[in-house]
Amino acid sequence: GAGGNNPKATTDQEYYVPGELKEGEKSFFDLEQSGVEFVFNLNFIGTLLPTQEFAQDMLEKEGCNIINISSMWGTSGASCEVAYSASKSGINGFTKALAKELAPSNVQVNAIACGVIDTSMNDQLTSEERKALEEEIPAGRYGTPKEIAQMVWNIVHAPEYMTGQIIGVDGGFL
Repeated sequence: GAGGNNPKATTDQEYYVPGELKEGEKSFFDLEQSGVEFVFNLNFIGTLLPTQEFAQDMLEKEGCNIINISSMWGTSGASCEVAYSASKSGINGFTKALAKELAPSNVQVNAIACGVIDTSMNDQLTSEERKALEEEIPAGRYGTPKEIAQMVWNIVHAPEYMTGQIIGVDGGFL
């Protein structure tokens, strides 16, 4: 799955400046371990364990692909989302390392680093926040699940020599 985030693992301000947090706002120093563990379990462990389960069967077959779902924030990091960014970065490292391990077995391992995709993960955004975020994206809009599905199809049909790649689908954001 694509994973997700947790309110106990996010901060309230884009930048931390000592003494400038308002009462009740969270900084990096206030992240709860349970929230961080939730995010890592969902995103990283939730990628690792199914891969262990299914990849072994792929070793005996031709033309198999493992396609992980990551995030552009796993490539660049995102303010307010340290745990999420780190968990997606872990998926990127996992993808690259596993690609090297499985390359002799002709199993391709790649990841899609999604930008902002129009899914329920963004339902908590207000209409103002949504509009502001769309204005930051050079394409001027959110991506669609269909576009991510098209990229999955493209990767499945890519040359077998393509492995260990983190492919960004982010509307030019990064």
